[in-house]
Amino acid sequence: MQKPQKKGFTLIELLTVIAIIGVLAAILIPSIGKAMEIARKASSSNNARQIATSYMTFATGGTQQKSIGWRGSGGIRMNQANTVTDWAAVLAIRTDLNDAGMWFITSDDALAGVPLPTNIVERTTDINPRVNTDFRNTGPKSWSVVAGMPPSAPATQTPIIWTRGLKMGDPMWEIESPWRGTGGHIAFLDGHVAWYGSLDPTVNDGMSLSAYPTRQDASGAVMDISLALPSETVIRILDPDTDD
Repeated sequence: MQKPQKKGFTLIELLTVIAIIGVLAAILIPSIGKAMEIARKASSSNNARQIATSYMTFATGGTQQKSIGWRGSGGIRMNQANTVTDWAAVLAIRTDLNDAGMWFITSDDALAGVPLPTNIVERTTDINPRVNTDFRNTGPKSWSVVAGMPPSAPATQTPIIWTRGLKMGDPMWEIESPWRGTGGHIAFLDGHVAWYGSLDPTVNDGMSLSAYPTRQDASGAVMDISLALPSETVIRILDPDTDD
């Protein structure tokens, strides 16, 4: 009696299946990657909005308007910041925005493989507040901020925080920035956030920054973020790339 032969796949059938899987992967993988990037950008935008809103709460709360100063004495207990880390710590103390994760963009190549801290300060009271050592030592932070902002600055057009890698005088983000030079978020004093592929309105769907009202060397749209801010004798841009 003849044994029945086991039927298997032919080489042509296997190659056909492999080819189909390859085609599907080529279609799906870019779509998945794009969806993940959109989600990361949405999370980043939300973090910037929360930071800007917390700053607005800090600056306008109570009976007297105030700002996070720079080059002053007393450190974070006196609302003074010489680095982005100190600036974040002042908000953590004054507004309880103590989530360290807001200060890092997970797609940032500079943070690849680095464990991120959870808290900014170890104690959120005025009595001996201490910056979390892990937060201070983890970097660079993914945001640049402004210290010394006048409380009277026009809220709807004045930036307060933006994605790291945008240098003064350059409308483009550096390739080493968290989004690899493709752009970044800018959050304004009133809490609204916008994505800018560039500060050049001709390549950014007409979006532009407005010159700060008291600037004497600029009018209308500007491609240098420093011109959208008060004079450098009044404020200072704190860049995480230059943090001590």
